[in-house]
Amino acid sequence: MNADSTEVAGRDDSSDHRSNPWWAWGCGAALTPSDRARYGRFNRLLLGWAVLYVGAAWLLKRHGDELGAARYLVAAVPPVVFLFGVASYARFLGAADELTRKIHLQGMAIGFGVGVVCMLTYPLVELIGAPEIDFTTASIMPTILGYSFGVLWTQRRYR
Repeated sequence: MNADSTEVAGRDDSSDHRSNPWWAWGCGAALTPSDRARYGRFNRLLLGWAVLYVGAAWLLKRHGDELGAARYLVAAVPPVVFLFGVASYARFLGAADELTRKIHLQGMAIGFGVGVVCMLTYPLVELIGAPEIDFTTASIMPTILGYSFGVLWTQRRYR
C-alpha cells in the first residue's frame, strides 16, 4: 500500500478523505459508499425522529385535550421512528469494517460517559442555584453531543 492509497481495513475506497469537506471528517470520510448510504439512512431517520418529537411535544402541549384519542397516536409515532433509526444504526455497524466499528464504539463510550456525568452532576449544581432543567435536557442531549464529539475525535485519531 503506497502513501497515497485510501485503503481502509483492506478495502479500496476511491474517495480520498482529504478531498471531503471538513464537516464530513467524522461522519463519512473513511466510509465506503455503501457504508455512507447506511449511515445516511440512520441520520435521516434520526433527523425525522427529532422533527417528529418536537412537533408531537408542541402539538400535545398546545392541543392535547382537543385531539382526544388521537393524542396516543401522536405520542406513539416518534418512538416508532426512533426504533427504526436504532435498527438502521445496528445494520450500519453490522456491515461496517472493524475500524469503523471501533470508532463508533469509542464514540458511544464517550457519549455514555458524558451523559452519566451530566445526569449525576446537574442535580447537584441545581442545589447551588443553577436553573432547573428537565431530565431529557440534562441527560439525553449531552449523551448525543458526547457521542458526536467522540466519533469526530476518534475518527481524527485514526486518520
